Amino acid sequence: MYGDEMPTCLEVAFRPTSEMVFMGIELAIFFYIFGTDYDPKEILVPNEHCCGSQEALMTLCSKNWVGDNILNLVASMLMKHAAVTVKGNKWFLPTTFAQIALQQRHISVGTMEYIKTNFMGKVEDLSKIYIPNNVKDHWFLVVVEKSRGLITYLDSLKCSKQRLERMKAIYDVISFLENLLLDDWFYQSDTTERSMVSKFKFQEPEVPQQDAQSNDCGVWVA
Repeated sequence: MYGDEMPTCLEVAFRPTSEMVFMGIELAIFFYIFGTDYDPKEILVPNEHCCGSQEALMTLCSKNWVGDNILNLVASMLMKHAAVTVKGNKWFLPTTFAQIALQQRHISVGTMEYIKTNFMGKVEDLSKIYIPNNVKDHWFLVVVEKSRGLITYLDSLKCSKQRLERMKAIYDVISFLENLLLDDWFYQSDTTERSMVSKFKFQEPEVPQQDAQSNDCGVWVA
């Protein structure tokens, strides 16, 4: 069923566009998530690291700003999928990682152990690390490719006035990651060369830009 064929009898937060196609039970799921008659506090996606409530998922409606909860749910989903189907170890880090690096505060043992166990792994077979970053309510993505020695900065709404601040944020996160990867926990062998991420090449490819008024940066990062 195409979006513009959706029944109009149910109240939902937004009407699907004609480009959206729903198969089978997806229609029921759509109405359950975006229906206006349900409890916004109901947990639809259980997760230990973030809140998967209907209220959080409602931020996926057009023009809304997507926050930490959605990106952390995406990271959790991708980590579970990657662990089963992807050759080569990929880390999809939660937003908490960059927040810790940028705030330069003490990391609780429990928080860091949770991130290690659920979002990270051993370095020997590591291929890529995906790190969502936020500066002044704008999301952008940093991808670290260990196999190529490369750091890629992806930004859907570049801004010359914010560039220096975003570059500093990237540097701080990379520096934090490098210091973290000196820990023996991440290595199966003591003889494995430690990853000096700060020495990697940096690239900033041209990417399509979002509408400045769309609030879509979180969706782009996801």
